[in-house]
Amino acid sequence: MFGSSPYGSHPFGATLWHQLAEDAPFGAYIADPENPLILIVDIQAYDPVGASLVQRGYADYPLPVFFPDTTRRFPNLVVLAVESDNNLFSKLRGVTSSGASLSGSIELDFSDGTIDELAGYLFEGFVLQVLGGAPGFQFYQFQPVVLGTAGQVNWTDERLSLPLNDPMSKMEVDLQPTVFAGDDATEGFEGGADLADKQKPIALGYVTNAEGVKVNSAGPVYVFHSGSIKQFDAVYDKASTLTAAPDPSGGPADAGAPAGDISRLGFTDLFDWDGGSDPPIAAGQYISDVANAAIRPGSSPSGTITADIQGDNAGAGGFIEKPGDIIERMIEIAGDPIEIEPGTVAALNSAQPAPIGFYQGPSPISLIAAIDQVILDTVGGWRSFTREGKFVFDVLEFGTSVDDIQEYDVISISRERTDIPPLRLNFGYLRSYKVQDPDAVAAGAAEARKKFVAEEYRRVIRPDASGQAATATKFPTATELQIDSLFVIDTDASDEATRRATLLGIGSGSTFRERYNVTVRKRRFLRRPGETVTLTYTSRDWNIDDRDFIILGVHESSDTLYTTLRLWG
Repeated sequence: MFGSSPYGSHPFGATLWHQLAEDAPFGAYIADPENPLILIVDIQAYDPVGASLVQRGYADYPLPVFFPDTTRRFPNLVVLAVESDNNLFSKLRGVTSSGASLSGSIELDFSDGTIDELAGYLFEGFVLQVLGGAPGFQFYQFQPVVLGTAGQVNWTDERLSLPLNDPMSKMEVDLQPTVFAGDDATEGFEGGADLADKQKPIALGYVTNAEGVKVNSAGPVYVFHSGSIKQFDAVYDKASTLTAAPDPSGGPADAGAPAGDISRLGFTDLFDWDGGSDPPIAAGQYISDVANAAIRPGSSPSGTITADIQGDNAGAGGFIEKPGDIIERMIEIAGDPIEIEPGTVAALNSAQPAPIGFYQGPSPISLIAAIDQVILDTVGGWRSFTREGKFVFDVLEFGTSVDDIQEYDVISISRERTDIPPLRLNFGYLRSYKVQDPDAVAAGAAEARKKFVAEEYRRVIRPDASGQAATATKFPTATELQIDSLFVIDTDASDEATRRATLLGIGSGSTFRERYNVTVRKRRFLRRPGETVTLTYTSRDWNIDDRDFIILGVHESSDTLYTTLRLWG
C-alpha cells in the first residue's frame, strides 16, 4: 500500500498506466532508483482442507482486475512487501558474516477477513517470491527481486506475516545419498552387513593416501569412490608401494586403459585373476577396475590399503580438478537440491584454477560442509544466495568497483567492531587422507613415504619473520591462524597463502581492514554481496576517501528508498 509508505500517494497517474508497458521493461526501469516499484508477493502453499497445492498473489498497489497475459488476480493487501537481508558468508578472520545468507519477511493486511483462508494453509518450505515492476507492465514483465522459501506463518487480527527462510537449509542434506546395500560380502561392491546403510566414498580431483573400503572377502576388494574414476596413480599396503599387474604376454587388450586395469588385462572383473591367468596373480601387485573405483591386491594385505587417485569422471565434464567444477559436481551428487547462479562456476575456475582433491570415506558429511572445504578453506572465498534464490560463490578479493558512492548519497555511517588480523597463516595442503603412525607402516616402505603419511598436511607459513614482526608491532595480541586446504601443489598453496595474508592485512606495509554499515540512497535492489564499491566520505577525518570496499551484506526494505550496505575494506 503505497499510501502508507514514504512515497506518499503513488506518483503514477491513470493516464500513464498503459504507456510504460513497452518502453520501460524492468531492467531499464529499476536503473533509475528514484522510480518507486510496484511489488507483487507470489506465494505457494498446501491447503489441507482441499488436499491440494494452491498459489496466491497480492500487491502493494491497486492493480488491474486482470493483466492481459494472466487471469490471476492480485488484491492490494501487501503492507510490507519485503524486509530482507542478503549476506555473504566467509570464514576469513574479520570478514565472517553473521546471520542467514538470505532472510526477511512479508506482511499482509489481515484485518478484514478476506484472506482468512491463509491461516489454515501450510507455507513452510514452499516457494515465496516478490516481483517488482511498474504501471503498464504485463505480468510477465514483473521480475523477481527476492525469491526463497516461506517459513511458518504468524498472524494477528491485523497482520499476517510470512518469514522468508534461508535457502541454506536445502544444503544440509548428505553429500552422498548412495549407501552400501550390505548384502554382498563374498563378491561384488555392496559390502557385508557391517557396511549396510553406510555412505559410499567420494573421491574428487587429485586424492592422496585415501583409505579404501573393504567390500568383500574374495580377493579382497577395496572401493574408493561411488562410480567410475579416471585412474589409480599409486596403491599402497602399509605405505609400501604395490605395482600394477603387467600387461598380458600377448599385449594389452585395451592399450588406452590405465596400467593394471581389468580392461587393459582383458579380464571380465576383479575376480578373473588367479594362478592360471595371464598375467598370473602375484604378491606385491594389484589390479584395478576404474569403472567401479576398486582395486584388488595380489595377496592378502599386511596392513591398511591406501591409494593416490585421479577421482570421479562420471559427470558431464569427465574428470574434474578445479574448485568450481568440484563444487558443481558435489551439488549434482547430492541430488541438485539448489540451483547455481549462471556464470558462477566459470568465474571461480578463472579466479582460482589450481587443482584440488577431496575425499570422504563411509561416514556422513553434509553438502554444505563439503562445499565449505572448497570455497571457504581452500580458495579463501565466500558463498551466498542471490535475491532470486540461486547459489553463488567466488574468491574473496577486491575487484573492479561497480559503484562510486559519494558522501551526498550517504544517509548514515557507522563502524563495526573489526577483528585484528592474525599474526601469521599456517597454511596446510596436500592432505594425506589416512595418517599412519610409524608402527602402522611397513619397515621396507620408502622413507619419503613414511614421512608423508605420518603428517596429515604439508604446511607453508606466511608472511615471513619480518612480516610477522611488523604485524606484532601493530597488534601485540595477534595469534597464528591455521588453515587446512585441498590444494595438492606446493606453489598453488604458497601463492594462496601469500594472497590471503595480503588480503587480511598481515605483514609489512599491510592495510588494516575495517567494517562499516553505510545506509545510502539510490541503490535499491541494485547491489549484491561480493561486489566491490568505492566510498568517499571526507567531511570527517576517517580515511575514507576514494576507498574500495567489498560488500558483505545488503539490507533492503520496501518501506524506504534506502539500502544499508555492510562493507569491508
